[in-house]
Amino acid sequence: PRPAAWCTTTATIAAVAAASEIILSPVLGALLDSMGRKPALLASISSVAIMHAIVSTNTDAVPVCIARYLCYVALPQFFVASQAVAGDVLAQTPDKMGSLLGIQSALISGGFIGGVKIAAMLGERGPKVAYGASSVVAAVSGMILAIGQRETLDKEHKVAFDVEETKRKVIQAPIAAGNLLVGRGRKIGFLALLLSLQSMPAFIGD
Repeated sequence: PRPAAWCTTTATIAAVAAASEIILSPVLGALLDSMGRKPALLASISSVAIMHAIVSTNTDAVPVCIARYLCYVALPQFFVASQAVAGDVLAQTPDKMGSLLGIQSALISGGFIGGVKIAAMLGERGPKVAYGASSVVAAVSGMILAIGQRETLDKEHKVAFDVEETKRKVIQAPIAAGNLLVGRGRKIGFLALLLSLQSMPAFIGD
């Protein structure tokens, strides 16, 4: 069993990252619409690659905690950007959206399974080796993304980044999240509640 102190630390990092996501989501949304999807995807995967490369040379508590925090923040943002890509690609054929997102979910799950298996195999060699391998995989993913993925948001559809509007949205983000539960109708509120609840069991048992 893991030490109670480390479990508490991990839970705290996850909670802080979740709070950060609530605050930073409006900024990400504005950047996705102004700069495009590809820069956000590259920034997310690159931050993981760089931080895990650092941790592979220094496994003290502070860099490991920072690496966990970045993963908790960066990976969900990567998924948000990838879903925006899916929306761009299928804008003219929305009837295929469910099928594509289902395939996307399966691929993400496959990635998780592969990551767990690799971590198990490398665990005996110590955390430096595992973090090093993670950094290499993330770096290769970033290179493939940089070379093979085109920008899916056309220039004419990009929206200028409005600093003041983004600041307002950041301040209102917690209220807006709550408003989804009670201010957008029964169907949207029920969906928002399900989205909030679906992640709780995994983190309670983590």
